[in-house]
Amino acid sequence: MDSPIIPELGFVLGTRCQMFYLDDGHAKVLAPGKQPTTSLSPSLVTERGEPRCVFGMPGADRQDQGSLQFFLNVIDFGMGIQEALDAPRVWTSHFPSLFWPRQAFPARAHVERSFPPEITESLRRLGHEVVIEEPWTGDFTMVVMIQPGTGTRIAAVSPRWLTGATEAF
Repeated sequence: MDSPIIPELGFVLGTRCQMFYLDDGHAKVLAPGKQPTTSLSPSLVTERGEPRCVFGMPGADRQDQGSLQFFLNVIDFGMGIQEALDAPRVWTSHFPSLFWPRQAFPARAHVERSFPPEITESLRRLGHEVVIEEPWTGDFTMVVMIQPGTGTRIAAVSPRWLTGATEAF
């Protein structure tokens, strides 16, 4: 994602600043007393008030979708953290992007080619325009989990993020 240059002002608009709205009539206009929208969404999971897991990812509009899929894979489907990160991904581009030019593609669902075909067909039957994406393109989630009882920390990173790595600590 590029950061545009504002020629009239002579500076670069940082990547996250592209999320701001400057239209006075817009509910999310950049103004005093308002909080700009951002896609940053690091997550902390607690159990009985104690930290259990932290996770997050870069990826702009896909951050919440990828993080939620990871979380549901672990909590609802009983996957280990690496298995949950390895599972195929699906995401939408239905809502206007947080970044300029704020494009939206209503009813468009993106699925990695490795996603089960019966799910892909179900999405089509529900009226979605399904875009088949290459495997390993969905998200870049990273996670650290604290094992209950032992306090051992385990970490994993999505294989989609080729530069990602975990380290013993």
